[in-house]
Amino acid sequence: MNSEFQKFFPSSEFVPILRNLETNRYWINENLLKVKVGKTSLNIAKAIIEIIDEYAKTKQDAFQRFVNSCEELQEIGKTYTPKK
Repeated sequence: MNSEFQKFFPSSEFVPILRNLETNRYWINENLLKVKVGKTSLNIAKAIIEIIDEYAKTKQDAFQRFVNSCEELQEIGKTYTPKK
């Protein structure tokens, strides 16, 4: 991803993904989450985390509804007797 980012933002001094070689964990470069509004610099990291958490929750809820529907259909299928 970092090389793809560099293609589109060659003058950026930052790369989006940082890797800790000791723990083999990856991090998003927080420097890319700082936005200037007038003379004020805002770090939008907390808002991004909230958005990602809400997205994950929404996807989990949708998947759980899908599983519940499948289970309901399975129960209905157990009671279905085809006409001969």
